[in-house]
Amino acid sequence: MSLAKRNEFLAKAESYLGYSTVRPFESIFGERLGFQGMPWDGAFVDVCLFECGMESTSFFSTSVALADYLKRGRFHVRPKRGDIVYLETSTSGDFHQPHIGIVVATDKWDKDGIVETIEGMVSSGLVRKGDSNDGVYRRTRSRYEILGFVRLDFNNVKKAASVSIPVINAGQLRLPTPHPSVELVQQALDKMVGLRRVKRGIFDGKTRTAYAQWQRQAGLPASLCDGNPEQRGLIKLGQATGLFRLDG
Repeated sequence: MSLAKRNEFLAKAESYLGYSTVRPFESIFGERLGFQGMPWDGAFVDVCLFECGMESTSFFSTSVALADYLKRGRFHVRPKRGDIVYLETSTSGDFHQPHIGIVVATDKWDKDGIVETIEGMVSSGLVRKGDSNDGVYRRTRSRYEILGFVRLDFNNVKKAASVSIPVINAGQLRLPTPHPSVELVQQALDKMVGLRRVKRGIFDGKTRTAYAQWQRQAGLPASLCDGNPEQRGLIKLGQATGLFRLDG
C-alpha cells in the first residue's frame, strides 16, 4: 500500500507538469481549495494528495504544516521520493513562508547533494522562459537551498476530507479576458480528451475543438457538438472530473 500510494501521488504531481497561470496567484489549485489570490505552492501539494484520496495536514500554509510535522517527528535531513522539500527561499516575495515542492528523485543526493522535484508556483528555471513563478515545473534543488524534508506517512493512508468544488457558470466561459473558470474547464478537458499548449483562461479555438470532442464523447446530440459551452456537456464534464460544478 505504501509504495503504491507514493507512486500514485508522484504520478498525480507529474500529470500537472506544464500547467501555468493566467494571473499571478490565481490558479486552479487555489480555486479548488477556496484560496484564490494567495500563494499556491502548498495548494498544489494539497490537491495532489486529495486527488489520490489521502488525508494530511494541509500544506496551504507551509509554515503551519512544518510546525505540525516537526512536532510529530516527521521532518528529516535526508530525502526520500515522495517527501515534501522545504526550501529556504520564498517564491511569493521577501519574508513570506518557505516554498515547498515534491521530491521525485534522490539518486544524486549522496554524491552531489541534489534532489529533483516537482513544484507549483515556480518558474521553469530556463533562462529563455524568464523567472515568472507562474507554473508547475520539474526543478533541480541543491542541499544549500534546502531546509529539510517532511515525510508523509504512506503506510497510514486515510480517506481525504471532502474538497469544496468550485462553482462556475457558462457566462464566465465567454468573457474576452482570461477567467479562472475557463482554466478549470481546460484542465477538465485535458483529463478527458487531452488539451495542451492553449492560452490558459481563454476559451479559444483549441479549447473549443477539445470541447466539441468531449460533447461527442459524452453522447450529446450532433446538433450540440459544435464546441460551444452548454449546460449538458458542462454538467457531465464537471461530474466526470470533479473539478467544478455548474451554477444552477
